Amino acid sequence: MKPADLVLDSPVVKSQYGALFDYVPASYGGKLFLVGCGVQDQPDDDRFCGALIRNHSRFFTTSDINTYLSALLRIHDTLHRLSPHWKAKLMETPCFIATRNGSYELAQANKCVLVDNQYYCDLFQPLAAPKAAEMEMLYEKLGAKWLTNCITTKYLAEGTPKQTTWSMKFQKLVVERRSLFIYDPDTRQRKPDLKKEID
Repeated sequence: MKPADLVLDSPVVKSQYGALFDYVPASYGGKLFLVGCGVQDQPDDDRFCGALIRNHSRFFTTSDINTYLSALLRIHDTLHRLSPHWKAKLMETPCFIATRNGSYELAQANKCVLVDNQYYCDLFQPLAAPKAAEMEMLYEKLGAKWLTNCITTKYLAEGTPKQTTWSMKFQKLVVERRSLFIYDPDTRQRKPDLKKEID
């Protein structure tokens, strides 16, 4: 493992993020050497992002949801400072909290939907992003779409058409006014765009 992938064993970082990082213990003298090799005491934005991409599965299984969400919140706060390389890595990595049927799992951000209609969410049960403004902003920037924008509504008639009083009145009205569809009311000539016996 490269020094750039390691963090000095700090009680503060370890209590906050636990298994997200790979730690290396160091005495005071050894600390100076490790820092010189590239090991950090407080992980910077790139190292934090890299750790989440690399260790998301371990971090998820050993942490509670709030701890994991706090890590995603840091990604939200620093996303604008990350390079295109790290943003692309985040988009292709299933390191984001998703919910379905009350349970949590990890997924790519662009595989989740942002819930703006609870009825549709209950009906289709998609992978849903956490319902918090910061999380919705983060997931949307990484490709997640709003649920209602993913749904197309179509109406199809079922059964055999039946003749009703209303349909008979409508048919009579069409017959009475069919000349309006065929002839120009000003010239009383057949409309030029009509064709006979078209298939």
